[in-house]
Amino acid sequence: MNHMAFGLILICCLTRAIETNGYHVTYAKHTMFEKFLEKFKIILKTGNESLGIPVLDPFYAKQISIKLDQNKNEEIINLDALLTNVNVGGLSEYKVIDGDFQVIGMKLNINLSWPLITASTDYDMKGSVDSYEFYGNGEIDLSAQDFTLETEIGFTVNGEHFKVKNMELKLFLRALDFRATGLFNDEEVSKVLSAVISDTASEMLEDVTIMNRLRLFATTTIDDFLSTKTIGELLELLGVVD
Repeated sequence: MNHMAFGLILICCLTRAIETNGYHVTYAKHTMFEKFLEKFKIILKTGNESLGIPVLDPFYAKQISIKLDQNKNEEIINLDALLTNVNVGGLSEYKVIDGDFQVIGMKLNINLSWPLITASTDYDMKGSVDSYEFYGNGEIDLSAQDFTLETEIGFTVNGEHFKVKNMELKLFLRALDFRATGLFNDEEVSKVLSAVISDTASEMLEDVTIMNRLRLFATTTIDDFLSTKTIGELLELLGVVD
């Protein structure tokens, strides 16, 4: 019996025990998953070469190219942007509020909160939403305070890989300090738009259209990662198999 099969059987046995023996095994279940989430903080700081995960806290990228060309529900979105000298800090400093993986039903529940995430980048962009054009070339600095993520992800098995079946996503933000230069190549406009974005960021995360797009982006990103890792490799990451 290979490690992957043994790992799956072991998890199923643990799940069955949870259903029939309340207190003690429930404690073990939460401990295992919380240990993984704590371990993942270290992976964010150091990376994991065997799993292909780079150092993500602090995160640095010399450049990131972003291209969007979408036509959905009669709304046309185009974006061509280049981010350079990208820096992000604080991704590993989350607090685990809740976390659970259910083998029966294959669902993952995660609730995490970050006290502070900071980011900075140089940018050059142009794009449009319907007939409204936007552009800019400058710098962006931001800090997000008390950012919370709640998600429930359902999985299905696709050969040797997991694949996202469905996803619920909620994001909350207490405050955002957003500062950009070069928007529309006008510094006064940049100051006004920076203030507007800072003041309305929390409300944006309640907008159904915005959240649907973020959920689609998250699903695609997760599936791209899962397609590169077998179920056995993911179980090893979780610490279920050696």
